[in-house]
Amino acid sequence: MQLKTNYSLFEALLFRAERFTNNLVVVFRTRDKEKIRKSDIVIDVGEEYDGKTKFDHHQFEVSDEHPFSSAGLIWKFINKKKEHRSISKLVREVDENDTGIKKQEQFHYCGIIFTFQASDINSYEQEEKFNEAIEFSLMLLKNLKRKDEEMKEKALLAKELEVQIIHEMKVVIVPKNKEYIPISFFRKKADLSIQWDKKEKIWKIQTIPIKPGNFESKYKLQVTSNENEIFTHKAGFISKVKEANEKIIFSINNKLIEIDLSIY
Repeated sequence: MQLKTNYSLFEALLFRAERFTNNLVVVFRTRDKEKIRKSDIVIDVGEEYDGKTKFDHHQFEVSDEHPFSSAGLIWKFINKKKEHRSISKLVREVDENDTGIKKQEQFHYCGIIFTFQASDINSYEQEEKFNEAIEFSLMLLKNLKRKDEEMKEKALLAKELEVQIIHEMKVVIVPKNKEYIPISFFRKKADLSIQWDKKEKIWKIQTIPIKPGNFESKYKLQVTSNENEIFTHKAGFISKVKEANEKIIFSINNKLIEIDLSIY
């Protein structure tokens, strides 16, 4: 499959990202009308939009929907918005940047991809930079896709874990054989998260923030004289402790807590 585009890398790569298409997609830039006419998919050039193979957003009439870049039109066609929320968010930001609704910050994807342009955009160097930008963007899209899939799995696991009441605190203990779960998944169900760090082979205790974006919580972890305590942050939101006789000891809100982890 041949895909013709101008410098609209992101749009082109949405088609090339793994498993969004089963065909090999060759991406290159052209404004040659004859080459465009013979192509399988045309993006951001060609003065045509049909929502299937031709995606020049300059020809798309806005109705009740927000203005689209060609990236937004392709993502609309691929119809993976709910499955891949991170990519959907990025596509929306590309739409806003490309259509002038909101210029993104310098180190946003839109700004970073601009650094791949050659000093002379009509030179052969531009083609080399285009290919470099393809690899960078494809890596980004694959990582976002993988991250979304991982977060779905972790959200399900977080939902399945039972809350224990320990010293009037709601505590979630993640078994050793499970991967780390971001504490944001426990915000509505627990006060404290206890998880095994496979690399350091210690238990990590974290307070759950009341609101996203800060460390404020109902409880504060404190430094103890326990020899198995590795580290406690002075802000009191995280402690790292060694297990001794299948138990851990830590201090929180002026209480010394001992928890038996033998079943975990």
